[in-house]
Amino acid sequence: MHRKGESTVGTAARVWRSRPIFISSTFKDFHAERDYLSRFVFPELEERLRKRRCHLEPIDLRWGVDTRDLADEEAKELEILKVCLDEIERSRPFLIALVGDRYGWVPPAERLAAAAQEKGLTLETTDQSVTALEITFGVLADPEQARRSRFYFRKPLPYAEMERRKAAQYCDLYGENGKENFRRLQDLKEKIRRSVPHRVRDYEAVWDADKQEV
Repeated sequence: MHRKGESTVGTAARVWRSRPIFISSTFKDFHAERDYLSRFVFPELEERLRKRRCHLEPIDLRWGVDTRDLADEEAKELEILKVCLDEIERSRPFLIALVGDRYGWVPPAERLAAAAQEKGLTLETTDQSVTALEITFGVLADPEQARRSRFYFRKPLPYAEMERRKAAQYCDLYGENGKENFRRLQDLKEKIRRSVPHRVRDYEAVWDADKQEV
């Protein structure tokens, strides 16, 4: 029963909610794409979500995780991994992954295993990058998560036109001992395509030769 003049709209309908979405990628080679998302894509999405009383909360960890209170390097590395997985879990099932030609930082196996174990995640191998871990935990380990994920594979940049040091910032093949990481990256891409073929898009980025950046 509602009293005269009392709104029949439930309290839940009037409450604004936060809608986190996790962005996964290697960092130094994807500033342009992440900036594009924050400046153009997310503001438009935020406008659409207002109609549903939702605040968009993009999770972009490229500026790092606060580890100032931790003394040793092992604890800092573990904290970084735990925060990544915590934020992915909080954002479920929404995840955007940007994948180029770099595999990313491979932390010590024991730290990777400890972070994964805390989340109940069984890894095929502990010799993998943080980006690979994020993608595995966020999507590949649970098919239910695929329905709200998106993968964007950047086509190769004109590496032959760059100085080798600059090319190495965007492609493992141009860095020292990068062939093994590049192989791992190709395996990861193939696994993503095989697991969630309808969630993958290939795109081409423009290389600015004057500014030496995407």
